[in-house]
Amino acid sequence: MAKIPVFKAVNVSKTYQLGDVEVKALQGVNLEVYSGEFICIFGQSGCGKSTLLSIIAGLQKPSTGEVYVRGEKLSALDNNGLAKYRRSKIGIVFQTFNLIPSMNIIENIALPLTFARISKSQRIARAKSLLETVGLAKYSDHTSSQLSGGQQQRVAIARSLVTAPWIMLADEPTGNLDSKSANEVMRLLISLNRKSRRTVILITHNPEYLDYADRIFFMQDGKVIKTQVNSKVKEADDVMKAGHVSDELKEAAGEVGAVVVEEGDVSSTSEQTATPDTADTTTESDVPMAEALESEDTDTSDVSDSEANEQKPKKGKKK
Repeated sequence: MAKIPVFKAVNVSKTYQLGDVEVKALQGVNLEVYSGEFICIFGQSGCGKSTLLSIIAGLQKPSTGEVYVRGEKLSALDNNGLAKYRRSKIGIVFQTFNLIPSMNIIENIALPLTFARISKSQRIARAKSLLETVGLAKYSDHTSSQLSGGQQQRVAIARSLVTAPWIMLADEPTGNLDSKSANEVMRLLISLNRKSRRTVILITHNPEYLDYADRIFFMQDGKVIKTQVNSKVKEADDVMKAGHVSDELKEAAGEVGAVVVEEGDVSSTSEQTATPDTADTTTESDVPMAEALESEDTDTSDVSDSEANEQKPKKGKKK
């Protein structure tokens, strides 16, 4: 029996009208994402990758084409169906943290459970557990203004996990962070994939993250111009180590205009802009992510046993 993709985009296009100008954000995009994969959608700013993610998330509708979620058309869902899909099936992390300033960190993390009609005691318990998972338990009564950028993004990740979604969508989650905080966020996302077997789709223009993906979709001018299977996937602990992008992926990244800098500092790539994050003094030992994620639950209630145990696509040269 053929595997059913978690997501499948078929000839997806998106056109905007800006005054008299027609902007083609996406043009005939086709891709499939399978359970348990770590996927990178890579390209320079303006290539359409964030638009594609918003369509996958059900935040926008394509102008033409279809998006399928486990074989079902996303376009067939009404507003309530889309809200339930976003609330329970996916977790979204944005470049901006989108935390509510008037709420403390626990309240921010627990907020999505309010709409799921979960009792307050259960909401708080779940939020505290996730705050510990991301290594920020001692900041539970703080507000977002009392945290550094890196800490706020880890809180945003915890919030995206509170409903135990089976897929994570991350849109440039390190774009506003310095290199140390970016490393911590990347370690967390990779650990969620490796330890909890969550599917992760990462939107990025940073070529240094490509070595951690199972597959990479390279985008340019609203099109997926290449799909590449990573022949040697790096692990979460490798994020902290100096290294370089593999020659295979460096060549592919160059085809969409990316410039790869070999110093191993994520803040030194061609488009990365870092915001000083000196307030984040959390050390690596404060973040017991691997241990906590071993027991972190994943919602597989709508996944068959065979699907839950399916293997990722075999790694090779190119697809």
